[in-house]
Amino acid sequence: MEVRRPRRRPGASPESRPGARPSRRISGCRSPICRFPSSRSPICRSPSSRSPISCFSISLGSAASLALLALLLAGCLPWARRSAGPPPGLQGNREDPALSGDGRLLASVVERGGRATLLLQEQPSGRLLPLPQLGRLQPHRSPSLSWNGRYVALLGQEGDRSQPLVLDRLTGQLRRLLTPPGLEPQRLSLSPDGQRLALQLLQQGRSQVQVFDLSGLLEPDRPPAQPQRGGGAP
Repeated sequence: MEVRRPRRRPGASPESRPGARPSRRISGCRSPICRFPSSRSPICRSPSSRSPISCFSISLGSAASLALLALLLAGCLPWARRSAGPPPGLQGNREDPALSGDGRLLASVVERGGRATLLLQEQPSGRLLPLPQLGRLQPHRSPSLSWNGRYVALLGQEGDRSQPLVLDRLTGQLRRLLTPPGLEPQRLSLSPDGQRLALQLLQQGRSQVQVFDLSGLLEPDRPPAQPQRGGGAP
């Protein structure tokens, strides 16, 4: 007896065969790979992602799927890399990056005229902000910024000695902080409000850390006031 097999209709998709697993298409997606097996948990649900991985879920049962996942995962990460932008007219290495507490300003150290020089840039535009008070105190290193970037702390050079410096960008005043004799500053960190300064100091080959109180010298540089929740009526 002759057995007849059902003919496939022209234009019919594999999903239309009996027993085939249904598939769905994400509305608004025109990618040819925007079909994925029925699943309630796509790998990436972010509507802002333009990566094809946002349109379908991948079975992790094969090496090919894992390789594809590795290639496309960048579209699903919650953070993105952004270049600080090269300073105009400057080339060479950049190091010692430091961001202000609000993320609006970026400090870094670059080679300028053969000397390590601190640069201050707005983000994300990359516009350079002038720091004329630091012009003769190179080499610069270990910058640190307060919350709004009002205070710029760094290590500068005067004569043969490295010295902690704090620049008040609001008033233009540069403060030189004296360290105990025999201690050589190596690195520093300014608190976000500008009230304390931590110094790494070197003495006879051994490092130590000391914290200095600047509340008598500097006004606090705090973030803008935010409304408080709760508390109720007095």
